[in-house]
Amino acid sequence: GGLALELESAAGREEAAPKVDLTLDTSKAYNWLRFSGYLSWAGYLIETIRHAIGGPDFDSQKSPLVVDLGGGSGWMSLLLKAHLGKDCEVMCTDISAEALEMASADAHSNGLDISVECGDLFEPLESSGRKADFIFFNPPQVVDVPDTWKGSPDVALLAPPGEASFFHARFCREAPMNPNGVAWLGVNYELLEEVVAYCCDEGWAISVPAAVRDLTTA
Repeated sequence: GGLALELESAAGREEAAPKVDLTLDTSKAYNWLRFSGYLSWAGYLIETIRHAIGGPDFDSQKSPLVVDLGGGSGWMSLLLKAHLGKDCEVMCTDISAEALEMASADAHSNGLDISVECGDLFEPLESSGRKADFIFFNPPQVVDVPDTWKGSPDVALLAPPGEASFFHARFCREAPMNPNGVAWLGVNYELLEEVVAYCCDEGWAISVPAAVRDLTTA
């Protein structure tokens, strides 16, 4: 089915927020529509990136690269591109070619220019020799899929048995980022202390934004 989403491009702006039509086949990608709080994440990233690229730490002569890592159906990538436009280049990556088919189709139908690359974690960046300025990553981090989540592919949900923070640890070790880059990691509450320790061990500077409560809608 389809869903039309609208976000305010910025507080107090008078122009109409861009409209993005998204489709989702939950047998091919994670059912993010189940959690309305995810749209708050998109709004937070849009405003934070917009503020950052207007600051002194970024070269105004080039478009920063925003990577939606493990982006699946591309909903976050498309919202970011719709609101940031030519200010940023947006790349959606995933290990699932089926999920990325939806990202490509929705990008085309909305007239949005994003790059869609298939590969495990950072393979698409490494193969092109590129580094990111911004990365959003909400990795698989459960070892047993709840009944209410069943129907989405396991590759979008499951970490290796007994290693719920496996992908967080890999991210902290391997993320190819430019100086002054910023990343956002989705972390289940019970893993927070462990993931913060990984980040500190790898020399990341950390801040924890105000929690966004995901409201289950199904």
